Amino acid sequence: MAQIFIFGDSITFGQWDKNGGWVERLKNDLSSRSIASNQENYYEVHNLGVPGDTTKDLLERFEGEYLARRDENEETIFVFAIGINDSALLTKDKTNSISKEAFRRNIKELVACAQKYSVKLLFVGLTPVDETKTNPWGLLRQKAYLNSEIEEYNRILIEFCEENGLPFVDTFDKFRYDCKDCLEDGLHPNSQGHEYIFERVRKKLEEVKII
Repeated sequence: MAQIFIFGDSITFGQWDKNGGWVERLKNDLSSRSIASNQENYYEVHNLGVPGDTTKDLLERFEGEYLARRDENEETIFVFAIGINDSALLTKDKTNSISKEAFRRNIKELVACAQKYSVKLLFVGLTPVDETKTNPWGLLRQKAYLNSEIEEYNRILIEFCEENGLPFVDTFDKFRYDCKDCLEDGLHPNSQGHEYIFERVRKKLEEVKII
């Protein structure tokens, strides 16, 4: 058996998808595989997405949440899908919620902590938004999500993964061009969008032989 810990934000959590999001789809897919193999290939999936989380928030809770659920007799696999909230521009002073420099440091620290427990890590890239609905965002209109900013944070993730030999699922360009009707509210994917992310994550996990 292996435990898969998937950390992220509201998109990881599956917000606004009636089917529970891409993580729930992965969980169901792996459960079907387990049944088909008479539990020879069993994966325990933990969805640890928290709406609104940035890399700073995730760093503060990561180790505690992992250790509370870890089975020392089983293999650990980490999946991280984080960063879109870091990229958000605060409308008051036009600064990012988490600066690009801090974002890079946080990712480095997160991976260093994760690698104390497992070498099997995967990052899921960020998804684009519909700026007509996200600039500004929310009832209070205190921040905005812009594709230009999201793309820069996504590039930081890509470069970090390339430099450190970590598998990466790039959803930004493919999502923007192949899944134009995949957003529920301009920010969060709808069921079609979550299905798209799930398929790409599953494919990458298989390619790098994590599952």
